[in-house]
Amino acid sequence: MADAADDQAAAAGQLPVTPAEPFRGGYAETPAETAARGHAATVRRRGVRPHLLELPLRYPAPLYAQVVDGLRELADRRRCTLPEVVALLVADELGRST
Repeated sequence: MADAADDQAAAAGQLPVTPAEPFRGGYAETPAETAARGHAATVRRRGVRPHLLELPLRYPAPLYAQVVDGLRELADRRRCTLPEVVALLVADELGRST
């Protein structure tokens, strides 16, 4: 209903224009995790492909909260960041040391 009203107002040139607001946060990670992720993105090691330093992990919506909660718990137990715990889990699964 609201979309139809907005469409009619737009067609009549009657939509108000509001000023843009600055982004004030809303990230799902802590400031320390953001800083760690930013630092990791600048790391250049031999054999590392920079475009893979930040790899999005997608989960079906019903599993998202469970996966994120589990990763946070594991990160807390291992005293590391979420990206570090993902790397550790992959290394553990493959039998490699990090």
